[in-house]
Amino acid sequence: MEFSEKRRSERVDIHVRVELLLPSGRRDPIEAITADMSGTGMRIRTHTSIEERKTLTSRIYFPGEEEPLTVPCRVVRVEPVTDGARGCFYIACEYAKMFSRMKERFVMLFCAAAVNYAVGGLTPSMVK
Repeated sequence: MEFSEKRRSERVDIHVRVELLLPSGRRDPIEAITADMSGTGMRIRTHTSIEERKTLTSRIYFPGEEEPLTVPCRVVRVEPVTDGARGCFYIACEYAKMFSRMKERFVMLFCAAAVNYAVGGLTPSMVK
């Protein structure tokens, strides 16, 4: 499913594990996987719906990294998945302001993941 929007940067089909932490005090993170990512946001697939405009913290698990990258984000859109998967949602998030060190690390990891997908070295089953 494609969202119709004006994007500030091109999205790339990258599938990595993400944990979402809500500020509401929920103890367990929400497990998700990215459907695509860009330099300004990501679209994730999960079994839990989240309110639009909700601010949350995402932990992005890039392949080959021991520690996840923690990125604050804001939910901009939530839509049900229509490929037959019951109870699944696509959640579009935009990254909140990243400090320069975090942004540098994100760019490096995002580019490495994009190259791995482009050359066929990484498949979605390898990120679980």
